[in-house]
Amino acid sequence: MPSDCPVSENQTLGRRMVASRMRGDNWCVGTKSGNDFLGLIEWHGTWKQFVFRPVDMAEFSGDCLAAIAAFMTKLDARREGN
Repeated sequence: MPSDCPVSENQTLGRRMVASRMRGDNWCVGTKSGNDFLGLIEWHGTWKQFVFRPVDMAEFSGDCLAAIAAFMTKLDARREGN
């Protein structure tokens, strides 16, 4: 994870990625090896759901996108429960 992503919690996403919680309900997404920052998961107030903002030129396989989408669905459900 980049140094500008202070970590307070980690969640594994699929086989190759990890989401690290930042301040509030924002998450840095990167590779498990820690070599690549892939994007941010952030709350989008207008849409009332989490969105993934990938870095430019990032490439994802279907299983990686499914893992990110499943994680955001869990975050959405958790937020609705509060």
